[in-house]
Amino acid sequence: MHWPLHGPKPVSFLLRYARLKGHVIFDERLSSVAREHQWGCRALQDPSLHSMCIGGHLPRRFRPGIAISALLVLPLMSASALGTDLFVVGASIPDAMRLDPQASQLATRFTPAEGNLQNTDSLYKFGAKFNAVDAAQPASGALQGFSVPRRNWEQNNVEDLRLNFSTLGDWVQLSVRQSQSQYSADQNYLRELASRNKNKNLPGKERFLGRDGAEGAAGLQRLDVRLFDSNLLGVSTFAFRSEVDPYYESLASTKSKDEFATANRSSDAAGAKVRFASLSITTSYMNSSQLVGFATPTEARHDQTIGLDLTDLRGRIGESLPPVIWVVAPSGIYATNFVKETSYKTAAEGLPDRTTGIGAGAYWTWDNGNANVSYWKYDLDSRRVGAASYDSAGRGLDASIGVYKGPVSFYGGVSLRHMEDLAPQSQAIDHSYDAYASLSYKPAYLPDIVVDGGLGRYGYDSRAYGITSDATYWSATLGLEFAKFLWPNESQQQSGPKGINSRSPSLKLFYKYYNEADHGIVGATLGDSHLLGMAFRAALR
Repeated sequence: MHWPLHGPKPVSFLLRYARLKGHVIFDERLSSVAREHQWGCRALQDPSLHSMCIGGHLPRRFRPGIAISALLVLPLMSASALGTDLFVVGASIPDAMRLDPQASQLATRFTPAEGNLQNTDSLYKFGAKFNAVDAAQPASGALQGFSVPRRNWEQNNVEDLRLNFSTLGDWVQLSVRQSQSQYSADQNYLRELASRNKNKNLPGKERFLGRDGAEGAAGLQRLDVRLFDSNLLGVSTFAFRSEVDPYYESLASTKSKDEFATANRSSDAAGAKVRFASLSITTSYMNSSQLVGFATPTEARHDQTIGLDLTDLRGRIGESLPPVIWVVAPSGIYATNFVKETSYKTAAEGLPDRTTGIGAGAYWTWDNGNANVSYWKYDLDSRRVGAASYDSAGRGLDASIGVYKGPVSFYGGVSLRHMEDLAPQSQAIDHSYDAYASLSYKPAYLPDIVVDGGLGRYGYDSRAYGITSDATYWSATLGLEFAKFLWPNESQQQSGPKGINSRSPSLKLFYKYYNEADHGIVGATLGDSHLLGMAFRAALR
């Protein structure tokens, strides 16, 4: 994200709540945050630099309703002094190396102050979290947060603010989320996506053709209520309303399939969850309509999920099963299914189309790692024939693992996808896979070492038009982190298995090699690239 160079972002959101009935909410780090933010933006006015000054600012188009909600909620909290956890990062790098923001966060938790610790069951609780990230860039590894030359490049700047208010011992929770996005991509990549998507009622990222850098917004209000909760039985219900602009795009939301995954939608949903000991069943209904468009269709969707918490089950049945079973058994398993119908407002548009899907997965959690695997499948019946048909189907498998022990950590994952265009006049198959691995080692007297590797394949075969494409790639990256030699006191504060956190200074030297081969109808196109660079990040006091 390229922040403007003409001045600092406001920090009034933090300063506004600096005092509440005479008690300081934010400690003295807040003033240093403000100084860092002001001085950092002014000191980096060189046109050859892109400065990123994230000092607790709000999104540029932040809707005032969110701030109003915060103003209404805070006075309801206990008048005792409150504690907070503030997380801020700032960095800059020359334009030639285009820096995209790392996963910058501003996370705040309000809890009773030390003088009032006996009141552990507070009547009200309030939390806030702010994220600013380029969702298209690596989230971990030697090149975390950096955009490097690659085929089908994307840039997806997302700013996300979440507010949470709970009362009655968390039996009632109100959540508010506001997000802003900016999306840019290789125009040839978008044209390729446009040629493959025959469902004009649900355009994908190709809607950004000719709109490079388009911005969008999304908002969510959600209410969760627990109706009954005991060791053997639990009943809860929820409802939410969301609005997503036509040009909002978050690759993270698309991957997680959350409420912001589909653009140009206004949605209302309600559901309930029932837990029987370790088994839970969740059902929800959602009605959606497009925000922009003529005679826009409406959607009705029904989701069901069943889950089994095996960790809880083990605690209930004890050691009645052989120990080896619990060694390999996942911590939990789940299965889902959904049915969605899209109805049109005129008879000329035809019958409602129908999409069905299933999913299943398992996850493992250990003291020194975690893993998960999931499978999904969908079928779209457009209920149309000939050129009007846009039938399609798809399936995929995703798996990841992360383990760490002492100075060594490893992360890896793989994704497999197979999509089919089943319309008679545009039959095609789109299949691909991606895999990555990252190994880091933090010796006591040598630089921290990070080695990344990745490979993938993208294949497309159009039976209707006789077009085929088969592209493969692989990459390798080596990174050396020297921060602990320059800032030993800061390095001692590192936390978590992923290495240096976003608060810590960083001085990194890295090299990346990328190789690509694209076999199309006109022959093979080969290419490779080498990238050698140095990255520096430090907090300004």
